Amino acid sequence: MLITLQFPLVSPPGRAPDDFTTGPPFLLRVEDYEAVLTEAFVCEEAQAVPAEMSDPRRAGAERWALWRRK
Repeated sequence: MLITLQFPLVSPPGRAPDDFTTGPPFLLRVEDYEAVLTEAFVCEEAQAVPAEMSDPRRAGAERWALWRRK
């Protein structure tokens, strides 16, 4: 099993929404995780981190996923 804590999934304030070159933290997409993991893993579950468990500055930019090796 593998757990990924995925951040940041959206650009922080003041950064262009599609700026993948400025960081840290460097912007990632869910597809970026899938591209490197789906050959060896299957995503069993994935959810946004609940707002009450997240730093307010990161609300909506975090997700966790549970993967099982194929």
